[in-house]
Amino acid sequence: MAPPLVRVKKEVNTATLKIHQYSQSLEKQIKKNAGLLEKEKTVHFEIISTLVKSLESKDSYVHSHSVRVTKYLCIFGKKLGFRGPQLANLRYAGLLHDIGKLMIDKSILNKKTKLTKAEKKILRKHPAIGSKIISSIRFLRSSSPIILYNHERWDGKGYPKGISGKKIPLPARMLAIVDAYDAMTTRREYGHELSKTEAISELKKNSGTQFDPELVKVFIELLKTSHIKAPKSKSSLIKYAKTLIQEP
Repeated sequence: MAPPLVRVKKEVNTATLKIHQYSQSLEKQIKKNAGLLEKEKTVHFEIISTLVKSLESKDSYVHSHSVRVTKYLCIFGKKLGFRGPQLANLRYAGLLHDIGKLMIDKSILNKKTKLTKAEKKILRKHPAIGSKIISSIRFLRSSSPIILYNHERWDGKGYPKGISGKKIPLPARMLAIVDAYDAMTTRREYGHELSKTEAISELKKNSGTQFDPELVKVFIELLKTSHIKAPKSKSSLIKYAKTLIQEP
């Protein structure tokens, strides 16, 4: 039997090809209706929904987490002056930042005890896997670097590349903060849910090491001054995800 990492790489290549073929077939539909923007946005939503639903079958937490992260990320981006295509790239990256986990074994994703070194090594492949999958879809391609680098750390101790400071793309540094905040403040089958105040305290504590210190200040200010709340039910989450994608 091939080693786990080799099997993962083979599965990624196969899945990437299938996703690329699927996205191409959907995009052919919109070429028949050139200039119909709403039709194109609908097709984009179908592609993203298919990807997220595939991942949700492995980890039910992912869908609601991705939508909340996307909402935080869009508000964060608007505060920093992101508009148009830049903001769209943030939306796509927020919704699909965990898509690489599609190729990670369920036993690792849902393990309630400490991961082994070998399991951690496999799990840490997911940003690169996700980036590769997204790169195969034309309208998502610009979001690929955000997904690739969102687990890098300000101090250079992150993964997959170990880059530091402002070498990490700005959107990826933003995503790292909002991803961590949502993970800390959300109840899961394991782990302790933190209050908003406790989570802010954790962001401050890791500012300058894990996170960009200036961005942490901006995000905390947003949390204190903005009413950021994503819907809870699955049906409203799906509707909200569609709204996010179809925003101008």
